[in-house]
Amino acid sequence: MAQLMQLKTIYNQLFNIAGEIKSMLEKEEFNEAITKLQYKDALINKFALTKKTITISSEEKKELAELEAKLKELELGNIEFLKGLRSDVAIELKKTNSTLKINRAYSKKGSQQGSLLDLSE
Repeated sequence: MAQLMQLKTIYNQLFNIAGEIKSMLEKEEFNEAITKLQYKDALINKFALTKKTITISSEEKKELAELEAKLKELELGNIEFLKGLRSDVAIELKKTNSTLKINRAYSKKGSQQGSLLDLSE
């Protein structure tokens, strides 16, 4: 029974970390989020080891399954948020690359290739 309580405690810690990570991502505190993810990985490993060593009843399995479903929902929310950030970054990168190409094409320092002006006259 003590190990079951330990599993529930780990689930609660994972819930809290998932919320903290979401908050950090929203604030664009990516380095801190990475640090939290590393801590979360350690908790997940601890959880897996604890889960392997205990015997639980079917009722307790249902309870853990409910906790797991809630945690999965939070994690999927974080993943969707990150996918949105990734697409935003891709759009900004495309704009930057286009601007860079235009600047290079019309730069006086670079070659005159690609220029709309005919300098041969």
